[in-house]
Amino acid sequence: MTHTHTYYTYILFAFIILFTSFSLSAQHYVVKGKIYDANDKLTLPQVHVIPSEGNGAGVVADMDGVYSIALHGTEVELKFSFLGYDEVVKKIKCDDNKTITLNIAMTPTATELAAVQVVGTRFRSDKKTSIQSLEVIGLEHIQKANATTLDKALDNVAGLAIVDNEPQMRGGSGFSSGLGSRVMVLYDEMPILRADAGRPVWNLIPMEDVSQIEVLKGASSVMFGSAAINGAINVRSGLAKDVPETKVKIYTGFYSKPKNKTISPWTNQPPLLMGASLSHTRKIKKLNLTFTAEYASDDGYRGGDLPKQNAPGKRNDIVKAETRFRANAGAQYNFGHGWIASLNANFLYSDNNQFHFWYNADKGLYYTYPGTLSHFKDLMFFIDPTIKYVSPKGGVHVFKNRILFSDNNVLNMEGQDAASQTYYDEYHYKKTFKKAADLDFLVGICNTYANSFGSVFSGNMGNIGSSSGHTANNLALFTKFEKSFLKDKNLSAVLGARWEFANVDDFHENKPIFQAGLNYQIMASHTYFRASVGQGYRVATIAERYITVAVGDYGFFPNENLKSETSLNTELAVKQMFRIGGFEGFVDVAGFYQTYDNYIEFFMGPWRTNAPTLLKSFGFKFFNTGHAVIKGVEATLAGEGKVGDILKYQIQLAYTYSLPQTTEPDFIYASTLTKQYSYMNSSSDPSNKVLKYRIQHLAKADLNLTFIKKFTLGFSVQYFSSMHNIDGIFMEMDKQSPDAAPWLDYLGLDLPFEGIYNFREKHKKGAWIFGLRAGFEFNRFGLSIIVNNLLNTEYALRPLCVEAPRTVTLQLNYKFNDFNVGKIFNKQKKVDLSEIN
Repeated sequence: MTHTHTYYTYILFAFIILFTSFSLSAQHYVVKGKIYDANDKLTLPQVHVIPSEGNGAGVVADMDGVYSIALHGTEVELKFSFLGYDEVVKKIKCDDNKTITLNIAMTPTATELAAVQVVGTRFRSDKKTSIQSLEVIGLEHIQKANATTLDKALDNVAGLAIVDNEPQMRGGSGFSSGLGSRVMVLYDEMPILRADAGRPVWNLIPMEDVSQIEVLKGASSVMFGSAAINGAINVRSGLAKDVPETKVKIYTGFYSKPKNKTISPWTNQPPLLMGASLSHTRKIKKLNLTFTAEYASDDGYRGGDLPKQNAPGKRNDIVKAETRFRANAGAQYNFGHGWIASLNANFLYSDNNQFHFWYNADKGLYYTYPGTLSHFKDLMFFIDPTIKYVSPKGGVHVFKNRILFSDNNVLNMEGQDAASQTYYDEYHYKKTFKKAADLDFLVGICNTYANSFGSVFSGNMGNIGSSSGHTANNLALFTKFEKSFLKDKNLSAVLGARWEFANVDDFHENKPIFQAGLNYQIMASHTYFRASVGQGYRVATIAERYITVAVGDYGFFPNENLKSETSLNTELAVKQMFRIGGFEGFVDVAGFYQTYDNYIEFFMGPWRTNAPTLLKSFGFKFFNTGHAVIKGVEATLAGEGKVGDILKYQIQLAYTYSLPQTTEPDFIYASTLTKQYSYMNSSSDPSNKVLKYRIQHLAKADLNLTFIKKFTLGFSVQYFSSMHNIDGIFMEMDKQSPDAAPWLDYLGLDLPFEGIYNFREKHKKGAWIFGLRAGFEFNRFGLSIIVNNLLNTEYALRPLCVEAPRTVTLQLNYKFNDFNVGKIFNKQKKVDLSEIN
């Protein structure tokens, strides 16, 4: 750990000492009882019990849902608060020296239609009353889709496309080879992006222990920092219930041959995918324990270098996509008196192949261009120590940390190894001020320190902690206020601010940013209007500045002079709740408008000046391209209903249109000896000023049917429009393109760009992708079949990378609701209210 990181850690501890205080109050009477789920009668652990200001100290219920709180004052208001449940408020009247028994039943609200969201404990907000578009993905959907990695669980999110492992939110970013994400990915509200590359690590998240996923759209930098300039995805881990629970999942599946079987990399036995996972959660008095493990194997659907393929019929034409093992363990202990501590750890080993370019767009769609296949062995782990304290006056103090280590070794080529260590520290304090008419207040400080090293970065061959490695440090102060107004509390206002101090090697910068929003409800009609405006700020990552690597005949080149992006995002929206007979749901329509300064984009061109050949001078590089505007509209309809006890149905329809455009098409972003490069002369189609690598039309639909609570049948469809504009050099390097460069004939080489013009013309209407799933549940068993890309459509979301053909997966689940080993400890059961009385 460096002196810089140690210094900022001392600052965080100082804030804890400053804010944490104890106060003693005279005990006049005691209220005690149990808190439980109103539906299944199971007790709820760690519910916050907070009295009105000046009437006693707040407490946290123990792991069995039992609470006891000392109060004074003849009239006291008690608030019971727990994530995923409706808040309960009770008014109590009592004389001194009395004991009152008050058992509390709490009603769950975490459904697809009305989920208590978070993007975080940093602030709890509701789908209906949020100032920004907010979606939740429940545990039920994750299980039905066999989402073994996080990206697979996001298929139904409106406006979100995962393009070759990159999250693109409402057209806010284009393809950039996995570097510099503009959507922050968090696990339990702490960043899980690789700090050096700004890249999501989808397979690192333990999906066996996920309670729900929250997706916040629009500028989210005020709460979540630099990478959240377009939005944030937060994965929330689960908590143990009263009854010990063990889940086992086994699945196996296969890839279908492409529709054009003559270009398939295999001829006989299809490539397989398979895996197994285990999760166990339990409570032992005040201790909450979690353990999960997963093994996965994916043969993939791509072949190796086309000229080197084996004779027809041999299985080793296929290059294996991934083999991985992941394990996660967590412990949480309630010390009482408001103190809770937790420690979580997660480990991942992955042997995988990364594919950059197809061989060509004709017969080589499913093969790899020579030299562009990277064989990785990745080792990653993180450790999360957290302390939480509820003060006597109801304030909540949280100190959380994450230590993340990543070691990425490339076995088949030199110059691509990279490793990094990341330290994330955060302290925040939040409180509801009753005397200020329920003003919610949050203030915090956080710091992210990263040290990255390896041959993949220019000037960087050092070992961990060495002076030759690149370092990045982001220190931020943030605050947020939220308050309800009017007689019915149907007008909510939010104001947030952040001041970020960023360092990347010798680059130093600091910037304040702000966010404000309103949500107004028309009570009689259940209509909600929301409006928000928020600034965004993103510092170029270490990889964007310093990456230096060769892939085949092409390179990735550094740009140490990148300036930080800034943005302003505005959203206006209306949500209408409705009920028609037994069907209830909502319609949500949102318009968004975002402006960018110093926009960073990924370009291919002749950036290597000392190349031995013309071809090797070409590669990819990040540049600031001036001012840009992204505007559009998003509409969602979701609902559910029942037909007696026979059928339950859920439906979701969503459509997003975005128009990302440059406002400075003639801005010169780079110059060589022979050419000055601008948007106009580097784009394949600059006619509408649309930014490159954008999917402008995105439609999604999902229908789920449940028969007699045992059988499920689901249908899904996604539409992706083709990318209107890509790098113009792609067309120049395609011999079949009308824009082919005259010097191509002199190279005498087969290039991966060959046929891309005809491929884009063939697929210019976009792609419709259908899915089907069916399942059956009996007692503790669940059996399901999932078919992705049902019609076996050939399509590519980004150039030079074809998506998977049809896959068919069979999944078996088994759940132990009361594992026998639980008898050794304290076997929990449903709440018995007589124990309190």
